[in-house]
Amino acid sequence: MLSSTFSELVLYIAVYGIFGWLIETVAASIANRRYVNRGFLEGPFSPIYGFGAVFVLSLTLPIAESRWLVFLAAMTVTTAFDLVSYWISGKLFQLSLTPYPFSRTLYGWLGYLLVAGGIGLLGTYVVHPRLRGLVALLQPHHQRVLASILIVVFVLDFLYSLDIVTGLGRRLRELKDYLDELEHYEHGTEWLAPGDLPGSVSRLRDICRQEPESAQAAEILTRLDELLGNQDRSLRLLRAYPHLHPQGLGSSWEDLLDYWETDRQKRSDRLRETVRRLKSKTVSTAREINPFQAQGISFHKLVWVFAIGSVLGYLIETVWCLIRHGVIESRQGMIYGPFNQVYGFGAVLMVLLLRPFAKKNDRWLFLGGALVGGGFEWVCSWLQEKNFGTVSWEYSNQPFSLGGGRTSLLYMFFWGILGVVYMKSIYPRLSRVIGRIPRRPGILFSWILAVGLSANMLVSALAVSRWSERQQGIPAENAVADFLDNRYPNEMLAEIYPNMQVVS
Repeated sequence: MLSSTFSELVLYIAVYGIFGWLIETVAASIANRRYVNRGFLEGPFSPIYGFGAVFVLSLTLPIAESRWLVFLAAMTVTTAFDLVSYWISGKLFQLSLTPYPFSRTLYGWLGYLLVAGGIGLLGTYVVHPRLRGLVALLQPHHQRVLASILIVVFVLDFLYSLDIVTGLGRRLRELKDYLDELEHYEHGTEWLAPGDLPGSVSRLRDICRQEPESAQAAEILTRLDELLGNQDRSLRLLRAYPHLHPQGLGSSWEDLLDYWETDRQKRSDRLRETVRRLKSKTVSTAREINPFQAQGISFHKLVWVFAIGSVLGYLIETVWCLIRHGVIESRQGMIYGPFNQVYGFGAVLMVLLLRPFAKKNDRWLFLGGALVGGGFEWVCSWLQEKNFGTVSWEYSNQPFSLGGGRTSLLYMFFWGILGVVYMKSIYPRLSRVIGRIPRRPGILFSWILAVGLSANMLVSALAVSRWSERQQGIPAENAVADFLDNRYPNEMLAEIYPNMQVVS
């Protein structure tokens, strides 16, 4: 059976994703006689291979006694993943990353299915048993730390790559719309040919360059350069996926790419200087605008703030424990994944309560951060003790403790510093990154994050509550309690929550 621990699953996904990327990259490089990075992400990882391999193994390992069943299951699941990936890229991102699956010939399908089945047999009987042995050599806390790092790197890389691929189609559709808007340009439409998008752009640029003093011509050149220029990141994906094309652009897509490749090397020095000057003005204007007011607050944005704050808090606590005690110790707040919800909720509270002080003197942010952090720490400790009969921190033996040891002036001082650093430096950058998430897939992923993290917190709360009951000698009285006793035993929870103590 496939291991059920979250950290091991993350490691399996990472390794198989790297294997898939390596195989595709080598094959594409040999076919093209040059290096081709066949990854959707910037890093050496193909998500579809990682998740697909784990899903296939979860179905084939239970039926490993029959090689024929394993072969058939691998073919079926791999085909389903191919179709799902095509649907997702089209419906969510309005892009086609692969050729239409049903465009394969009969022989193409036969070869595809045989390869998929063969890889399933190889993974089930040869690769996975050895990989499982290697992963088992790592201690559980080392697995958690490594899995946490991989999750953070993957999420950042995914957001970066998602911005590239969705921005590509968006800009090209904006280009078509912009050309349609210019039908009433003062020079008429002699430059416009609906079936020749790159030619229309080239002729329009030539007309505008003949009028260097015209404000409208300068505006048109600037807008065209924004839509077609600085696409080096996108071109990497276009070379890796020759079938990639935004939906709705028709046959002009290939011509536009040829034009794009050549034209970006031939822009005039004057146009480059105009773009740089306009960008400089844009940056200066953006710096004068309060980023909090400009981008605002929404539910979806707060979900990302919570998730990223939970991960950053987990990492900070882990590093602090390593520096202070010389050991790597679990600082998770949830059973699954590198999340500490105390820091997640703290990040959300700081954004909601400290935004009015962001433009004021730093002393107000410091004072606000100290009060918000200290008060929130006290509330979390009180709720944990009242609901679960446990505590995870206690400062009664430290100087300047407050609220029965639930917080202290020393830690409120640290919360104040964190409030200044977070609201002045971290959150503005984080807000800009979140703002680059495309709307359509971003809303979907926000809901997935919200539901997943909520379920994770609920399961964690039930497991800790039952752990407290077991330590008090309370027997299981229903099926849920039996499940929690079997799935989350004392040893497992004591390793995940080493500082949690039962007080009632």
